[in-house]
Amino acid sequence: MSVPVLVLDEKIVTDTGRIVYRHRGLMQKIQSQQDLTGIWATANDDLFKLIHEGVPIHAWLEGEPEGVPGECFEWNIPEKYKRLDWWEYVLTRFANSGLPVEYEERLILEHQRVTERKMEDFIRVLIYVVETIRENNITLGVGRGSACASLILFLIGVHRVDPVLYGIPMEEFFKV
Repeated sequence: MSVPVLVLDEKIVTDTGRIVYRHRGLMQKIQSQQDLTGIWATANDDLFKLIHEGVPIHAWLEGEPEGVPGECFEWNIPEKYKRLDWWEYVLTRFANSGLPVEYEERLILEHQRVTERKMEDFIRVLIYVVETIRENNITLGVGRGSACASLILFLIGVHRVDPVLYGIPMEEFFKV
């Protein structure tokens, strides 16, 4: 018996070793209510290896909100961080930062973008990582790449570049 195969693009391996793919036509197949039961989703080069090893495959569907697809990740962080009210954490850091009140508007806009894109778990992981780094007296760099465009990441301590002061638009962080 042959196995139907969906050939996917853009392989992503998560931190837990789970393989996630983007497939440009999968959303259309789902919307047309085509039966996808028993279909293996994989890239050409991995097909036989994955079938032989029985590795579970999950699709990162086209058309989902941009950003980190939280449902594709099984975050391996302590429970207290999984339950952490990340927004309250960021607001507390803002209140203690001494930054001007004018930053609030930018902070609220970033909060909306994080929520729209379902990046809450991603932010919780960053909080855990930064706190772990601090607790172990490990030096963090000044900042790198599009992360420096986020005021939220600045407040968490991921980087030390004030994106408002330097006029870095938050869209730089949220673009894919």
